[in-house]
Amino acid sequence: MHSVKPWTKLIACSLTNGIVLIDKVERNRKEGMDVRTAVLNGTLSRVRPILMTAAATILTLLPLAFSHSGDTVISQNFRYCCHRWIDYLHDK
Repeated sequence: MHSVKPWTKLIACSLTNGIVLIDKVERNRKEGMDVRTAVLNGTLSRVRPILMTAAATILTLLPLAFSHSGDTVISQNFRYCCHRWIDYLHDK
């Protein structure tokens, strides 16, 4: 049976991007920007890192989608990286 823990960590990675985006919009608002400008500037400044994170995740998961084994080298490395990254984020 597969563990739920890696999936929860993957979801946490995705949620982190959203939280950082909201934080950026809030900081823009505190600097005196109106809502529309704050959202546009915040989105424009965060879209590249969010897309890079999504692309890296998708490219890593593609071999797993076409693999017949759930215990490949890629899945082991991806699992390790996700665990380490989330642990790093939680320690900050």
